[in-house]
Amino acid sequence: MIRNSATLVPWNAPRSVFVSMVLLTALLLGALSATAPAASAQIRSDWASFDAQYSSYTTPYQCRSLTTRTGRIALGLVDHDTLSTQVTALQKRVPTEAKSAAEQCLRRIVVDSLTRVELMPVVGLYLVAGRDKDAAAVIERMLKGQWRPITTDSLSMLGAAYSAGTDGNKRKAAIHYTAATTYLNSIPARFSAALSHLDSFERLTPEEGVVLVNQYWAIFHKAKELGDSVVMRSAIQHIVDIGETMTTADRQKVTTAFFAVEQYRTAQARFDSLRLNSEAYIALQKSQLYKLGTNDRWLGTTMDTLQGEFRWPAAAVYPTPGKITLVMVLGDKPISSHAIFPMLRRLKQKHAELEILYVSRTGGQLGTSLLEPAQQAETERRWVQDVWKMPFSVLIENSPTWRLPEPDRRLIYGATPNSETYKNHLWLVDRVGTIVFYSPIVKDAESTLDQLIAVLRQQR
Repeated sequence: MIRNSATLVPWNAPRSVFVSMVLLTALLLGALSATAPAASAQIRSDWASFDAQYSSYTTPYQCRSLTTRTGRIALGLVDHDTLSTQVTALQKRVPTEAKSAAEQCLRRIVVDSLTRVELMPVVGLYLVAGRDKDAAAVIERMLKGQWRPITTDSLSMLGAAYSAGTDGNKRKAAIHYTAATTYLNSIPARFSAALSHLDSFERLTPEEGVVLVNQYWAIFHKAKELGDSVVMRSAIQHIVDIGETMTTADRQKVTTAFFAVEQYRTAQARFDSLRLNSEAYIALQKSQLYKLGTNDRWLGTTMDTLQGEFRWPAAAVYPTPGKITLVMVLGDKPISSHAIFPMLRRLKQKHAELEILYVSRTGGQLGTSLLEPAQQAETERRWVQDVWKMPFSVLIENSPTWRLPEPDRRLIYGATPNSETYKNHLWLVDRVGTIVFYSPIVKDAESTLDQLIAVLRQQR
């Protein structure tokens, strides 16, 4: 399904809902284009309007929600998380409005009166306000046993034994883990504090290695987003060190993290092999997966010629022979068009020769009447190419549909070759149709896709 700022429409919902929302979106866009102020002005709120609302935010959790929302409003990001530069700005600085909200909340919070589950959110509020010493002081009091804030719900990865409070070492480990998470998710991310708390995490069981690897992997991922290579290298070294003490079974529980480490450490070799040809790159990738005790079903296979009764350009064959192609196949999971479409547009702007293919399927209903497949396909094409003005080729399959008898009356959609085989993913295909990379349809894939496309363009 497709999600935009106004609607969330599942693909398996009646097509009337989808098409109606598409048409409504198009009409609204047309009506607003001539009269609306700049987008940033539309979604900013008058900061003064929040003053009267402070009294309604009484708990640390509510205050954290308030500071997050005001920060996003100040940066123009409420439900419009479209530009990576804006997201990076949110991660590197706290808007003045959010700091003010945190300070006003903290004036009303009496730390000594809080329940045990409210203290870590207070640490987060101190960090938003830039009061790192106060945040550290709260954590120190927790470690000394003056509070026991950890619950199973707030620390499910470590389990009930850590929340029971019967083992002081386990309780301290849980506090260090949660503190590291809080520092990592703060704005800006406090990497040194997060790493320090993880260094203080005393491993008591082999299974905790899995927990730590996941946390260091989160630090690596955040540092990569923010371009901090020093923290990336530190996180990788921690993952490698922990991996040497883990059993094979435990390592397989965090294959993604170890594979990412290998990808980072061998990046130059991988790109050199891909620059040579896709076969060498695939072989290196699979050898790394083999070392981790796993395999990949799709990597290195040839993508099938995609089927579809409706296509723009009309006579095109997909994937396009002789072109690097990025294929987005929609399915039964939602995508945020406000996040994904701008990402794909940026990739096309940087790599003009890249072919981007939008793949969907019909579903056949408008209002209480069945919609002809050709009409639905044209409506969806207009939404992609005319409303969003995306530089996509469009391929839409005609999905068989039938209605269940009374009293059910649900419209059932049959399987189609494209959606059953490739749905819910982005697929990067080289000039001869070999799949060199795929991922779920998420904006986090942009950096990897950018690098791989740049290298594929150098192939001869």
